[in-house]
Amino acid sequence: MSLSRHALGPAPNGAPILFGPDSISDGTIRAAGLLAALFQPTVLTGQTSLVGIEEPELALHPAAAGVLFDALTEAAEQVQVIATTQSDDLLDRDDLDPSIIRAVGSQAGLTVIGNVDRASLRAIRERRFTAGELMRAGQVLPDSNAGSRGRLVAGRGVHTPLTATNPVTSGTSRVGQ
Repeated sequence: MSLSRHALGPAPNGAPILFGPDSISDGTIRAAGLLAALFQPTVLTGQTSLVGIEEPELALHPAAAGVLFDALTEAAEQVQVIATTQSDDLLDRDDLDPSIIRAVGSQAGLTVIGNVDRASLRAIRERRFTAGELMRAGQVLPDSNAGSRGRLVAGRGVHTPLTATNPVTSGTSRVGQ
């Protein structure tokens, strides 16, 4: 398989500057794919009702997390977006509505998905900490009542927060509701 290369212009020595797919970083390729999924024509025309993305921040520079979050939020105006993340940088925002976050934890060998516990929710709402700061401290946990209000999923526990951004549905992921 040959890779197509395009000349961007001559270098100072007169040789062409070639640019091809192998000149693009993994993070750039992932970001392009993510943006394509979020803003594909079927999303914009309402034909797609859900876009799920696992760890959208992988291979991106941490400084790009804010731009990534903005893209997820913008797309959520058109379609329900569910993204899983282990990135505290992605959740490190003062303007993050904590109601869109679902936390994942383990209880008795089962995975529990639920709202963020009340103490962490209060700390975020009172702007004492960002969700990212709490995540770095290991404090983004399902509410202690998650077993009754959240959804128990068979299997081993995973401690990855689940974020669902969609202002139209108050950010719920419709998991266990």
